[in-house]
Amino acid sequence: MNTLTRYLRGDDERAITIALVLGVTDGIDNDLQNAYAASGAMHVLAVSGMHVGIIYAIILFLFKPLTKYRWSKWVVAVTSLSLLWGFAFVTGLLLPCCVP
Repeated sequence: MNTLTRYLRGDDERAITIALVLGVTDGIDNDLQNAYAASGAMHVLAVSGMHVGIIYAIILFLFKPLTKYRWSKWVVAVTSLSLLWGFAFVTGLLLPCCVP
C-alpha cells in the first residue's frame, strides 16, 4: 500500500487502485462509491475469485518455460499455492479476527 501511495498522486486514483489491488475500500469517498454502485461496477472493487484466477494465469505463464523439466510441476504447484495464499493474507484473509 505504501508503494501505491508513493507513486499515485490523486486521492481518488490512489483509493481506486488500492481497492482494485488489495480490496481495501476505506479510502474511497461516498460519492465515488455511490457512483460505482449506481453504474453496477461495485463488484470490480472487491477482491474476488477472478483476481485469484488472473494471478494464477500469470504464474502459469511465467513458469511456462519450465514445463520441459519433470520436476517443474512441483515447483509450479508449491510456488503458485504460496503466492495465492500470500495474496489472500495481504488482501485481508485474517482481517475480521484481528479488528478489535
